[in-house]
Amino acid sequence: MALRKVAGSSDVRLHVARNLAEYAVPKGPGQVGTLSIALERNLTRTFKAHWTGFKLVFPRPTILLSATLKDGTFWSEGYISPGQPSWVLAFRRDPHKDRGSGGPRPDDKLGLEASIETSLAQRHKLIDSGQIPHEELIRMEDFDDPLEAVDEFFNYTAWYVLRAIDAEWDQLGYVPEPSIGWGADEDRVAQLTSDAAAQEEQRLVTARDTVDIPPVKLRSRAERTVPQPRTDAPNEVLTRIARRLSEYEVPKGPGELGTLSIAQERNLTRTFKAHWTGFKLLFPRPTILLSAILRDGRLWSEGYISPTPPSWVLAFRRDPPKARGSGGPRPDDKLGLEASIETSLAQRHKLIDSGQIPHEELIRMEDFDDPLEAVDEFFNYTAWYVLRAIDAEWDQLGYVPEPSSRWSADEDRIAALPMAPAIEEGLKKSDIIWIKPDTSNLSLPCWFVYRNGKIWVLSAEPQQIVPDARNVREAQVAIRWKGRDARLIDFDASVRVIGPENPAEFEEIGALLVAKRQSVSGSVEDIIARWMSAGVILELTPRL
Repeated sequence: MALRKVAGSSDVRLHVARNLAEYAVPKGPGQVGTLSIALERNLTRTFKAHWTGFKLVFPRPTILLSATLKDGTFWSEGYISPGQPSWVLAFRRDPHKDRGSGGPRPDDKLGLEASIETSLAQRHKLIDSGQIPHEELIRMEDFDDPLEAVDEFFNYTAWYVLRAIDAEWDQLGYVPEPSIGWGADEDRVAQLTSDAAAQEEQRLVTARDTVDIPPVKLRSRAERTVPQPRTDAPNEVLTRIARRLSEYEVPKGPGELGTLSIAQERNLTRTFKAHWTGFKLLFPRPTILLSAILRDGRLWSEGYISPTPPSWVLAFRRDPPKARGSGGPRPDDKLGLEASIETSLAQRHKLIDSGQIPHEELIRMEDFDDPLEAVDEFFNYTAWYVLRAIDAEWDQLGYVPEPSSRWSADEDRIAALPMAPAIEEGLKKSDIIWIKPDTSNLSLPCWFVYRNGKIWVLSAEPQQIVPDARNVREAQVAIRWKGRDARLIDFDASVRVIGPENPAEFEEIGALLVAKRQSVSGSVEDIIARWMSAGVILELTPRL
């Protein structure tokens, strides 16, 4: 039995290629303009719909189609998003001020996916101050079917862009960005005749996206409880743990003074003594349990890394001195609703005396919404409350992954990789990096060029503007697995700004950026001159 999957990014790419074949659009920058094909994440589009400003938000990976004339007078945009409404829009620059309504307002079509952002008066202030461009939305429409949205994007482009200047499709070219995953199949379909392209699209879609459903086979309970094979997608938390093991040079195997255990558990309950009160933490979902314990059992740290917030990190010691003072604010002040009082102090003493629970003291604990931040803090807690307490070093501790953690050779390799090679390997696996400059609280996806330990990022295109780029001095950088929603490595970087006041250096680095950004139209000299007048280049140096 075969089942057809719901249309995904692969289907959309092939359908775009089929439309390119139908209209005989050549590959490469066109004579009058270019149709760009890219894949973006966390897209936000703010535009003017007559007298009101609107905003569309696309949090999922979205295919962005953009057909733009070279002079910028007209353009169309398609936000093709499997899993949520897709949108197709047509714009023009600097509309006539005396233009009438032209019929039904396009914003009548806006659904719940769009939200009013600014009034007309406020928007005029933004336009006059140059903070947003003076553009006019000619027409827009939303579609539940992403393939229908692709067809309508080509209709909008023909009607509102090419027809507006009496141009033909062969004067427009198409350029796939590296992010889209465009391959030889798509290029081949785009070069066929219309009928042949339709047949080839159907064949490839069937071959790629039809899955066989095997007959139902009843299994015993013992067979059903065998651990399932690991998927290809990396576990972001395990990757982060491996990165920290590498950073602190923790060897594999039981250590001289203690061991850092890595396991995965389900339905975890942790009961502990927080000064004079007993507490309980519950983790019903699969949770990665980190535990760094000294061999003599005097001191240890625990990390409960949960995929749903919160995660918890704790540090303990055994048999605390009875005369010990409060030592400042009580750690249990940090307990939120996830923790509940379980026993009174008197009841707990009875349990301790009977040996049902150990006599341990919580030194410090904290909860985190971000599981990756919790991993980092577990290593900080281990360094401060376990190793420092006995003047030990990380190489005296070893790490041991339990089978339940699903730790693999990939994690072991990352754990043994020094920081610099890890960054270099991550950059080779990624088309973009995520940058959080010290001038902004936002993390921005940026394409880049990497050479000899330096990363260069352009801030001069409408699609890539770093806030207050001239004043950036430091940045946090995250590298993700290509095509996967998982962070591979992150690091801090020092930033040097290369502006038009350094023309020779700007031109040298700009040439490398042009070679990487092959979809940009124009000569190398013209592109660099345009970039030099519009922005700067940021040179990032990782701080190891």
